[in-house]
Amino acid sequence: MRPNFDLLLIQSPIICYAHRNTYRAVSGLFTVSAIKKASIQNAFPKDEPVRILLLKNKPPVDVRKTIIQYELTTNLLDRCFISDTKKISTFLRAWFVKDDGKRSIFQSKEWLTLYPDLTSADKVAKYLSVSKKDL
Repeated sequence: MRPNFDLLLIQSPIICYAHRNTYRAVSGLFTVSAIKKASIQNAFPKDEPVRILLLKNKPPVDVRKTIIQYELTTNLLDRCFISDTKKISTFLRAWFVKDDGKRSIFQSKEWLTLYPDLTSADKVAKYLSVSKKDL
């Protein structure tokens, strides 16, 4: 059975910008990965066009970083592809920088831009329905 890639592209669109003679994805990274894997396995025709959202200009570094952080974090927290709390904590600490003078990454400017209501490990643990101990 062939997966419905149109639905995947709607749920997690590929957003790109032109870079020299190629395109660089800033969002939809899991979609790109799924299409590449399917193409290798001959489940997605190599010549079939893939719909993307093309940005006119390359976004600034901080915008690209925020987009990627958001995509990775929402996949981690909301789609629950990892259930091990220690692994979740490891990923979050790798993706977000703790600001000087703050107790944790959950008070950092980067984190609060994406999750203004999740301001502590307690709130993140409650959101995930996990123990705060490993977070």
